[in-house]
Amino acid sequence: MKNLSEAQRAIISTLVYVEQFDYCLTKQELFVRLLSKKRLDYSEFEKALLFLESKKLLSKNQELYFLPEKKDLVAKRLLRKKNSAFFIQNLKKRLWLFKFFPSIKGVLLTGSLAVANSTKDDDIDMLLITSRKTLWLSRFLILIVTGILGWRRKFASKSFAQKWCLNIFLEEDSLEIDRSQRNLYTAYEIMQTKQIYPKGDFWRSQFLGKNMWLKKYLPQVNIPQNRKLKRKNIKKRTLIGIINDLFYHLQIWYMKPKITREIIKKDQVFFHPKPLSKIVLKIFNDGLKRF
Repeated sequence: MKNLSEAQRAIISTLVYVEQFDYCLTKQELFVRLLSKKRLDYSEFEKALLFLESKKLLSKNQELYFLPEKKDLVAKRLLRKKNSAFFIQNLKKRLWLFKFFPSIKGVLLTGSLAVANSTKDDDIDMLLITSRKTLWLSRFLILIVTGILGWRRKFASKSFAQKWCLNIFLEEDSLEIDRSQRNLYTAYEIMQTKQIYPKGDFWRSQFLGKNMWLKKYLPQVNIPQNRKLKRKNIKKRTLIGIINDLFYHLQIWYMKPKITREIIKKDQVFFHPKPLSKIVLKIFNDGLKRF
């Protein structure tokens, strides 16, 4: 890619990154996801896009862009878009459950369903935002109830289509991702989240606003200014805090033999036993070598 402009390199790099997820992008999606070192003008982006298309360095079909040897991605995306719409339709019928958990403030979709790229066998990845000092109590209760209802994906389960995978919990005061986790993969995952509960985009905006560092990797992303959160009377929550601490210690004791690469704190939990960021970034870097 030595002879390409910065905008042209950014377009190619972005398509290389998303192809490992069997994904192709619309023009606007490609612009927002550009892997560039600085923010680019839309006119500069369009000019670069036309040049690459004229040189057959990328292709377009049904308004979707992809690398020339990846023509099958269009059919996959259209099929997965239908799968995802079906998933979302069923999921919305179950969101009533969160009304019985006032400590769960917001629920964001992550992973494939957040970008309408689910296969028929995929689970549903979720990020839950809880009130301060309630993460471990909230986690315990929601896992128990969703387990009883048969909605949650269980450990070592072989069949998990449409099952809820509650793999990230964050307290409302701890939405900023730790420096050790900040990389291109995490930036993409944060940017692509979709709020599913409650209606609106408040908690997703709060999440993005607390992670401005992602613009280092994705400078085209527009992050809205955060609104201040209303604080509740802390004294009334002291007993809840004590109960939450108890559930924290109980769950840590229960999980200790199974813990591998998970990140577990009192106010943040990330259950990803596989080193996904390392795997994804290696595939991305290997893919760039083609150019």
